[in-house]
Amino acid sequence: MSNITLRILIGSLLFLSLTGLTQEQSGYQDFILLSDLDDTLKITNHSGGVSRLYRALWSTKVFAGMERLYQQISDDSSDFYIVSASPKLIRSRVKRLLRKRGLNHAKVVLKKIRDGKTYNYKVGAIKHILSQTTGRLILVGDDTSHDPEVYDYIMQNYPDRVETIYIRTIVGRELPSSATPIWSAYDIAIAEHQAGRLTLEKAASVGSKIIQTKKSKLVHPKFVICPDQFIPLAVAEQEDLRTMQEAIYQRHQRICDNR
Repeated sequence: MSNITLRILIGSLLFLSLTGLTQEQSGYQDFILLSDLDDTLKITNHSGGVSRLYRALWSTKVFAGMERLYQQISDDSSDFYIVSASPKLIRSRVKRLLRKRGLNHAKVVLKKIRDGKTYNYKVGAIKHILSQTTGRLILVGDDTSHDPEVYDYIMQNYPDRVETIYIRTIVGRELPSSATPIWSAYDIAIAEHQAGRLTLEKAASVGSKIIQTKKSKLVHPKFVICPDQFIPLAVAEQEDLRTMQEAIYQRHQRICDNR
């Protein structure tokens, strides 16, 4: 697909969004968005050795499209939480990052020294959130640490409170069957659109953000694995969204081919 054709497609979808011609409504009033931070939203390279500490403290880079996706979902959801094993010591930095990305309404839960092992801490933190809320959880994490197993535990023990689990592929390890692996924010946008929760325009907005991101390291950083071939996890049903999906996957493939 040519860049001109893609720009026309993006422009058409965004025009529909601004004019409201499709009359779709997002459906997140009874849902809670709960996300990890490092290597899910923020680019940290959790397994990157000593330099990881520097990035955890100072990096403000986020994966392309993630802030747009979270804005689209959390604007309509009943609650939005960031639950991270990052130390409470850097709370002000985390809040600054979220504010910079237009996500300052997120409720931030960080790990205290006395909280013990990460798995137990996260399970406990999410249980506490469940005790204080009534909505169903949309859980987003990554495969570098305990997120898949923590979220799977929550789903197994609170099945009526978990709607879905999305896990960003970083190292490509095996995941519990409850988790849906994703490569980008657009994978989530497509799945949420097909579930009837995210409008076509909002899903397209997430895709356009990724396509318009010039820096490849924000789309597919070097520390993220590359498969032999990128195959969509869920093919978009709507033609314009599918065209955008193909363009995004082709970009992931080009980045990996040029390594």
